[in-house]
Amino acid sequence: MAERKYARSGANWQATAIDEAQTEIKETIMRGVVNRWSYRYLQKRVTAIITQLIEELDSEELKAQCKNALPKFASEVYKKTYNAFGKIPKQILPLILTPPAEWTPEQAERIHVHVMNLDPPDPSVYNQGFARASGDERYHAALKRTLSEIVAMNPKADYVTPVNLRNIAEMEVRFQRHLDDQQSMRDRGVKLIMVPSHANCSKRCQRYQGKIYSLDGSEGTTSDGKRYRPLEWATKNPDDLYTAKSSGRSYYNGLFGFNCRHMMKEYKPGMRDIPIPKEVIEHRRKLEEGQRKMERQYRSLREKHALQKITGDPTSAKTYHKAVELRKKYEAYCRRNGLVREDDRLKILPGENIYKSKSEPAKA
Repeated sequence: MAERKYARSGANWQATAIDEAQTEIKETIMRGVVNRWSYRYLQKRVTAIITQLIEELDSEELKAQCKNALPKFASEVYKKTYNAFGKIPKQILPLILTPPAEWTPEQAERIHVHVMNLDPPDPSVYNQGFARASGDERYHAALKRTLSEIVAMNPKADYVTPVNLRNIAEMEVRFQRHLDDQQSMRDRGVKLIMVPSHANCSKRCQRYQGKIYSLDGSEGTTSDGKRYRPLEWATKNPDDLYTAKSSGRSYYNGLFGFNCRHMMKEYKPGMRDIPIPKEVIEHRRKLEEGQRKMERQYRSLREKHALQKITGDPTSAKTYHKAVELRKKYEAYCRRNGLVREDDRLKILPGENIYKSKSEPAKA
């Protein structure tokens, strides 16, 4: 296997690696289309990215998911990228991507020569406020919109279930950790466990935290008078059976379900859980939802900037500075609310240091 590309840091490093690989696929495809690489060579480069990712992942389930999903994802990205950017000479792209109000008469003429016989990559712009715009301006708008759509594209596990591959990876890693912890305790002869409460739990887990469970299927009362139930009451409760509308697949989504971060501890007589008020849980949950939203927005801005640089888009510097400002707001938000800043969630490419450059857009 080639030298390792993806940093194995943090419990969710595999999810981060998948996210970085999909950005690298988009960048490689955009670079190949803009620079007129042959399809065979571009396909070889993309295949190498996917192959190395699969080789480095630990989870066999994630390997299978990536093997299935990423080639389809790359194909969809290529179609959209080529249809929009593959028909324009590289030297003309920066002009077309310049705001039309800034076109000089000479530039407008050059653009028109190249665009007049082309169909717009996104015909929907004709029906969205561009009735008075020229065909060249519509093409400009279509390219801008298409690039935003490429940024928003994510590989799906099966293109039926509405969950992207990064989220699948996080769920798989956490689910496997829970299984491993349970098996480890069973191997050590542990009968009873406690699931301690934490403030930012999900709604589905809230009623299960702070309680005692058995690992052997038994139900009863501890020597110090506390009730316990089988762990399956919380992990496989029929009330938590979730069926995806799109795929028809069913999942138990209670304790230790999708993205659950609860831990388990061996229960010993006298142990107590510290109850957390409902309003505190709801407040912390909203804070973390805000944090995740800012992380997604930041990654999208940085990915957009990376693709804009490849196309020569002169507005890429504005995107870069938006990302810088959002990063500052994110850091301030984490400090103000006592949240752990998760830098790995801000990365978009393998091996990068997001704090390496503070002023140079080209290195964002």
